[in-house]
Amino acid sequence: MSNIHNNRLKRAFSKYKAIVKRQKFNDIMKKKIMLKIDNFNLRDAFRVWGIWSHNLKFCKELNETGPITEYVFEAKRTMYNLIDFMRSEHYDEETITYWVKYSISANDRQMDMLVKTIKIPR
Repeated sequence: MSNIHNNRLKRAFSKYKAIVKRQKFNDIMKKKIMLKIDNFNLRDAFRVWGIWSHNLKFCKELNETGPITEYVFEAKRTMYNLIDFMRSEHYDEETITYWVKYSISANDRQMDMLVKTIKIPR
């Protein structure tokens, strides 16, 4: 549970502890306490659900229409154009596949180096 939820529950319980000390605790008060706790739990669940749904929408939007997708499409288009150019220049298929694999492995190495240098705060 989050700290906000725990603090709200503590406030509600401390309020009802004062009622118990007054010795005016009946079935109606018990029902109110249980309804308040259910309401807090429900609100917290909706709050968490809202955060998760917002993050999922953001990730989906970023992956489908964001700038990263444009770079990926541009890189793929460049690779296809280079392969077509090499075929038009009469390179054999072995040479083309060698250079395609080499460029992919070079990109992977660069990505690994980038990921290693990024420091993610925890």
